[in-house]
Amino acid sequence: MIWTDGKETNGATYSYNNVIFDDIAKGLVKKVTADSMSGEYPLSKKSASSVNTKFAKTEFGKSEINNLDLGYLISYFNEASSGSNAENPFKDVANGWSIHDIIINQPDEDGNNSLSTAQTIWGTKLSLRHLPFSLSSFMEELGQSGSIDNVKEIKENEIFLKRLAILSSVGFMDMDVEGVSQKFSDLTSKQKNFSVTYRNGRVDISLNGYEASGEDLRALVVDSFSITDLRSEQLNDFIDVLNHAISSGNADYDALYKSFSEPQSTIFMPQFKNIHTSGVKFSDPSSKNSEENLFTLGAFDATADFGKGIIPTSLKAVVKDFEYPVESDRVKAMNFILSPSYDPLKESSVLKDLGYKTIKFNGAFDANWDRDSQKINFNNTLGYQDMATASLKGTLSNVSPELFSDNLAMIIASAMVIHINDLHLTANADNFLERYAKFYDANTGENFANKRREAAIKARLAIALFLGAENSQKSGEAVQNFLENGGTINVHAVAKSKDGIGIADFAAIKQFPATLVDKIDVSADTTH
Repeated sequence: MIWTDGKETNGATYSYNNVIFDDIAKGLVKKVTADSMSGEYPLSKKSASSVNTKFAKTEFGKSEINNLDLGYLISYFNEASSGSNAENPFKDVANGWSIHDIIINQPDEDGNNSLSTAQTIWGTKLSLRHLPFSLSSFMEELGQSGSIDNVKEIKENEIFLKRLAILSSVGFMDMDVEGVSQKFSDLTSKQKNFSVTYRNGRVDISLNGYEASGEDLRALVVDSFSITDLRSEQLNDFIDVLNHAISSGNADYDALYKSFSEPQSTIFMPQFKNIHTSGVKFSDPSSKNSEENLFTLGAFDATADFGKGIIPTSLKAVVKDFEYPVESDRVKAMNFILSPSYDPLKESSVLKDLGYKTIKFNGAFDANWDRDSQKINFNNTLGYQDMATASLKGTLSNVSPELFSDNLAMIIASAMVIHINDLHLTANADNFLERYAKFYDANTGENFANKRREAAIKARLAIALFLGAENSQKSGEAVQNFLENGGTINVHAVAKSKDGIGIADFAAIKQFPATLVDKIDVSADTTH
C-alpha cells in the first residue's frame, strides 16, 4: 500500500508492506499489523521542482496496534467539540502498540545528515478527546502555508496557540524507546532506554544508559536520569482558558498570545515531584588519566511539593560524590570569565600544592513550610572530602501562603515581611588546615601555628568590642579556641523576640551594628 500527498509535487510519500486489519466491527479494530514501512517527507515548502527540496527518510520494521478505535480516531481528526470537558471525556483509541527497527535519516541545510535508529518503540495506551477545532482542517491550513514563516503575522499567534491546545486533547500517552543510537556530524550518542508518559498535562521522563561523544562535547555518560510529575499548573490553566475561547468562536488570538508570552503577574514555571540522576561522568576520551575527568557525579536526588506557585512548600535535595579535578579546563575557563586578569599559566593552584588532586563534594538541603505556624525550617549540610564540613540550619517565621502563589507581586510582598528566628552554624576545617600548615611552614620559613594564635587573639578582641565583654566571654573563648586549635565550632544566633528579626530590623542594624546585641542572643562552643 502506497500513500502520497498528491495535492502538490514533492509531498510526503509512505509505502506500507502487508498491512492487515484483523477483526473489524463498528469502527473497532482488534489488531492492525504491518511487516514494514518506508517513506519520505519534505523538510521545506513543497514546490514544483525537487532540485532544492530536502527530504527526511524513515524506515520501520514490524508494527502493531491493538484495540484501535478507528471510528473515534477519524472523528477526532475531523470533528470539533463545542462542549465542556465533562461533555467531552477522554476515550481510549489504542491499547498497546509497538514499532521495531526504526531508522530516521534527516539532512540539514549544511548538508549534514542526522541518523537516528532504535530497536523498538512501544506504548500501552493512547487516550484522546476532541479539540475545540477541526484538527484535519488545521493541518490542511498548515500544509497550504508551507511553514510558519510564510504565514501572515496575524495568523502566527493563532497557529502557535492551536498547536499548544493540542496538548489538552491527550489524556494519556506513553512511549518506551529501546536501543537508541544517533549520529550527527561528529556527535554520536546511544542509550539503552528512554521513556515518556504523558497524563493530561503531567509528564514522567526516564533515561537509562546514555553515552555521547564528540569533538566539542568530549564524552558524557549518564547511567540513569528521571523526572516525575513534570508540569506547569499555570500552563494547564491557560490552555483551559484558550480552549474555552476557541469553543466560543470569539477567540482573540493576539490578546491570548500576549497574555501567554507577556504575563503581567502570573509566572509560567515548571513544577516536579522527583528528580534523580546517577552515574554521571564528563571526560576527555583522549586522556588516560581518570583524574582528568571534567567532573563525575555519583547521584543527585530532589523531591519537592508545590502548590500553584513557583516556590515549593517543601524541598529536599541531596548531592553525592560530585568530584572534579583541582585543575581543569572548566575551572580555568570560569576563573577567566569571573576575573579577566586571571592567567592560568602564571597562577598556581594552592589546592594542588596542598596535595589535592580532585575535590569531592557531598551535600544536602532540606526545607519545609508549616502552614499552621507559618514557619519554614531548613537544614543545609555540605562536606568536602579531606577538607572541611559545615552545616547551617534555622527557622524563618511570618511566611504567608502568598509566598507559594504564582503571582509575582504577592511573592515579593510576602518575602519582604519574612522574619528570621534562629540560625545555627557548625564548621570543621581540620583536614584542610593541617595540610595548609605543613605547606606554609615549608614554604615561608614561618610557623603557621603562631599565625593562627595571632588571628585567634584578634578575633576574640573584635568579638568583645562588638558584643561587649559580658556577652562575649564564652563565645569569644570558643572562637579563639577554634581558630587556634581547630575542632568543630558551633555558633548559635537566636532572636530575642519570639517574632524574629525582620527586614526593617536588618536595615537598622546596617546603620547601627551595635544594636544587633539588643535583638539576638549569640553563643558559641567548640568540640574536639
